[in-house]
Amino acid sequence: MTGRRFSLVTSSAVMISPCLTHLIFYRPARHEPKPPNYYLNNIQLIPTCLLRTRTAPTRKMLRTEPATVALSRQHFDAVIFDLDGVLTDTASVHANAWQRSFDEWLTEHTPEQACFDIEEDYRRHVDGKPREEGIRAFFHARGIPITTHAVRRIARRKQAYFLELLEHRGVDLIGTSVRVLRLLRALGYKTAVATSSRNGRLILEKTGLIDDFDVHVDGETIAKHGLPGKPAPDTFLLASDELGTAPGKTAIVEDALAGIAAGKAGGFGMIVGLSRTDRLASFERAGADIAVPDLAELDITEVYHRESAERLPDALRSLKVATTPILLLDYDGTLTPIVARPEDAALAPTMRAELERLARYCPVAIVSGRDVPVVQDFVGLDTLAYAGSHGFEVVTADGRRYEQAIAERHLPLLNQLHARLQEALGSTPGVQFERKRFSIAVHYRRVAAADRPRVQTILKALKNGFCELRTTPGKEVLEFLPGIDWNKGRAVEWLLQALDPAARHYPIYIGDDLTDEDAFRILQGIGHSILVRDRSDRGTYADSTLPDTTAVRAFLARLADRLENEARL
Repeated sequence: MTGRRFSLVTSSAVMISPCLTHLIFYRPARHEPKPPNYYLNNIQLIPTCLLRTRTAPTRKMLRTEPATVALSRQHFDAVIFDLDGVLTDTASVHANAWQRSFDEWLTEHTPEQACFDIEEDYRRHVDGKPREEGIRAFFHARGIPITTHAVRRIARRKQAYFLELLEHRGVDLIGTSVRVLRLLRALGYKTAVATSSRNGRLILEKTGLIDDFDVHVDGETIAKHGLPGKPAPDTFLLASDELGTAPGKTAIVEDALAGIAAGKAGGFGMIVGLSRTDRLASFERAGADIAVPDLAELDITEVYHRESAERLPDALRSLKVATTPILLLDYDGTLTPIVARPEDAALAPTMRAELERLARYCPVAIVSGRDVPVVQDFVGLDTLAYAGSHGFEVVTADGRRYEQAIAERHLPLLNQLHARLQEALGSTPGVQFERKRFSIAVHYRRVAAADRPRVQTILKALKNGFCELRTTPGKEVLEFLPGIDWNKGRAVEWLLQALDPAARHYPIYIGDDLTDEDAFRILQGIGHSILVRDRSDRGTYADSTLPDTTAVRAFLARLADRLENEARL
């Protein structure tokens, strides 16, 4: 989150951690006139860090039964997701639009009443319900009579304020939830979104999630079919019916008590309650089978095949490609040996020659954690595509350039982290910071053995303190990146679509690092992944191995020879 969006009032003597679990905002006293842009500039976030990529829980997972409940294809065919607060961080936008709408009405008609409270009133009466039902529930709880005309007026006002806030701050995806959604689809689950929001389709289109679902049910669908909203089960039952799955074979993911009640009433096979606040116990009481603060903690039985590297065949002897390949290559440790200083990783002329030969006959892309200009300088070939910063920036061979715009929001946080790293470790001999546009790599392979525990302790503390960033470990290096749903696997998916939209080529990926495993997994069943291994006992999603960069060059040379021979025929 960027500080310019919010007006956080605190003493200058108080240090604010980047990983706040609660944000305190100035709020005028009851019915005090609001300053200009109050509702735009004083958004009260439903706490806490939204982008988590590790499964380390912030609190213990609550279950209604002692045995672990796993989401597996053996027991479930589909998963239905709520939208706001589960996949997108629009819950805070909705809450503030409701607050503004109700406060204006209360000020005008019942000034003796307390203001609308986000923590209590929003969660208890409005969250997860269709707009007009939520309005009636709130006024009923306050004992205030309300006419149908007034309900509709407040509903229209809330919609206008919501769109205004949405335009002002945009829509943030909850990275781990989106990652779980896409993992489930890759595993063969049908997926649906079922939200009471009339803006559901708009948000899906705005975030690019529209194609991640087989079925969409939103407030407009509910109105069209004349269905009661949550906590009635009709919304979920309609989604299940359109998916063609039985409720007992369908799981529900919800962040609202009304949605959990709806799932229970509909007889769904599993109800997952998602809460980043202290409501896990209340979700359990409401009927959730599992209550977690992050979907990364959900136990999903994967079908991806992971094997020990020592059992895999050698790529030089085993790989036979019947169609023209598309080559996707890591740089450090794959095309060049790992070196003590990142700036010394020059590409050997013989390796460059093989890349140049291959680029004449098939698409070739370098997928690296380094910035694109740095890799381009090392490689020195403009006939290749380059995906830098683990895919956050891409340049194709024909000059098209792309950046993941959402990553730019994390640049101020990366700047803060860089300053903290310099302060904490800048004087430690052997530590080297590699600042890239969208990441910071901390190299410590040259640190003395006696200093390493202290370095690792400091890095762990900074990792925990900057929880809106994610980390990827490497060979004696720790890299901090924007905590969004993007990695080398996603970059490979994008490159395949951009470079080979008709899927005429056979993807081959060669890499050596843990960050390459995301790409290996993506290619299982549709391509071939080769691990350049540094040890034999590593578990991997790769299909075959090569022992070192010399073998990589030999493999590329053999492939180039074959393509040259075919071109002569």
